[in-house]
Amino acid sequence: MRQFMITSMAVLTILVLSAWSAEAASILDQRNRFTVSYGVYGGGFQALAIDISYDLNKTTYDAKMKAKPYGALGRLLPWAGEYHTVGTIKKRNLIPNVHDRISAWRDDKSHVILTYKNGVLQSKREIDDEQGKNSDKIIPVEKELSVNTIDLVTAITDMLVTATDAKRCNYSREVFDGRRRFRMTFKDEGVRAIAPSAVNSFAGESRLCRMELIPLKGFTGKPRGYYRIQEEARAKGELPVVWLAPAWENGPVIPVRMLVKSEYGTVLMHLKGIKK
Repeated sequence: MRQFMITSMAVLTILVLSAWSAEAASILDQRNRFTVSYGVYGGGFQALAIDISYDLNKTTYDAKMKAKPYGALGRLLPWAGEYHTVGTIKKRNLIPNVHDRISAWRDDKSHVILTYKNGVLQSKREIDDEQGKNSDKIIPVEKELSVNTIDLVTAITDMLVTATDAKRCNYSREVFDGRRRFRMTFKDEGVRAIAPSAVNSFAGESRLCRMELIPLKGFTGKPRGYYRIQEEARAKGELPVVWLAPAWENGPVIPVRMLVKSEYGTVLMHLKGIKK
């Protein structure tokens, strides 16, 4: 079951903030501040509850994802996580200031903080509390890993802005996730209809996007994390996909459904609600 949790969050980390729109010239022309809720399902049961908060305008951005176990199945998976980035926007370019992620499994917690100056990575700090042992250290990062890259949340938020302006979800950007460098790509596969469902609050036309991570540096040994999940999905003949649609009339769009296949089964994400 822990592997199911890893499967769910690895893909959600990448997909849950991406978006597309058929209306506004740019998502940055007006402030967009709202929270979206999702349910993550495996084997027909909800295991995770996800809340995503967005705050975008012409000069700054703030994106945060929080995940926690849900219901009886969720209580058997004692994992919780948070991903958060704040940054500035100059000439429609998203520039990270601080990216941090917190992951907890039972009483063990791990916190990684990436700090930037003018978009250039300055430091990587790791704070761990595992099995009663505490550590707080600065980890050197090779320039070959981080130069001309952005953090994961900034990349996905940048995809939101770019896809909204272009009215398509085609996108490519190099990312440093704290350990590895890769190219994140999205491929637009056209309009799809989503039928009404008891587990999803959205029904109607959406846009289908297929994503892929292309390893560049730092990938050693067996695939792990979200790259491992991607490769499991590839082996089953289908890369992870996300359906995107407007959050409200003339508003930015958000993921309304996501699917990823793995050797442990199919994981689905469904939109539960939006709060402005």
